[in-house]
Amino acid sequence: RPRTSTESLGVQRIAHMWSEFVSFATTDAKNVQGAGLGTVPGNQWSVISSTGKGAGERTTIKSVKSMADVTELMKEAIAQVVAVQAPSVTLRNHHQLCSPGSLTEKRAFCLMLVDASEQSGAAVLNDLNVSLSTYHQELQDLVDSSEESGEGEEQLHIQPVRIMTSSSRMPWNPAAAGYPFYSMWNEAGRAQAFLLELETRRVAPVKGAHMRDLYQAIAYEDLKFKGLPEEISITAAFPDPETSLHRELHSVLATLPGGIAAFLLAAVAYAVVPELPLLATAAFAVLSAGLVMVSWPAACRRFIMLLWCTVSAASYECRL
Repeated sequence: RPRTSTESLGVQRIAHMWSEFVSFATTDAKNVQGAGLGTVPGNQWSVISSTGKGAGERTTIKSVKSMADVTELMKEAIAQVVAVQAPSVTLRNHHQLCSPGSLTEKRAFCLMLVDASEQSGAAVLNDLNVSLSTYHQELQDLVDSSEESGEGEEQLHIQPVRIMTSSSRMPWNPAAAGYPFYSMWNEAGRAQAFLLELETRRVAPVKGAHMRDLYQAIAYEDLKFKGLPEEISITAAFPDPETSLHRELHSVLATLPGGIAAFLLAAVAYAVVPELPLLATAAFAVLSAGLVMVSWPAACRRFIMLLWCTVSAASYECRL
């Protein structure tokens, strides 16, 4: 048992923060052995992590005597699991994925994959693994040839993430990026893949052919980074699937097309509805609501979310 409630809260906090990407469970040592996951000491705290079948199902077991050290083991395990994913980046998780210090102290980058499918994200992960392995081997060869420790070599971490320019009407699919994203994307030359160094507010376009040597390109400064202007809000560029419908409506009405569409709809309703019988008015309201759902993805997402969370309340999106 944990010696203090603070130790237990630290574990719960990490599990809550990363539940979007990693599933967590607790059990006794005897249950682990019975499931064929390996042998863990019964008088210690152990963290077992698996990257899943899609990433080779690599299982790691590490143990410590004090629960105070469990949080560090959890961070290491989470880093291994998240590294083999290309998740959708959002306002909520962009600091977790793109900033140093959340899981690692290495120099951190997010590889922004614009409108990328899960399949193309998997291909990028394979290329990055090749690049990382080659980069580590080059560093080791450099250490061996110079007979130095190599501790001064820069440690890099690249997390691929996906971001969409159009919003899905299904709440379990990614929402669209915010309007400031396009300003940031313009600075990266509208490349379908570009690096974002959140800490220094810099971007660099990445061509597909360079994915297999991306770590080397950063380390040897072959990539040319460009600083983002101060007026570009990086935070506002990321999609926010948790935003309220009222705020979404305000954003739509603030645009010229949205304002014109709202004015025309209100004008038609004002002119037609008073002349219609009650049944026809109800039909007009249903038709108008359907038109809004079809033309406004955010409203459609909210409506489907209500139905979906009724039957699938345990889903991550329903617990936000």
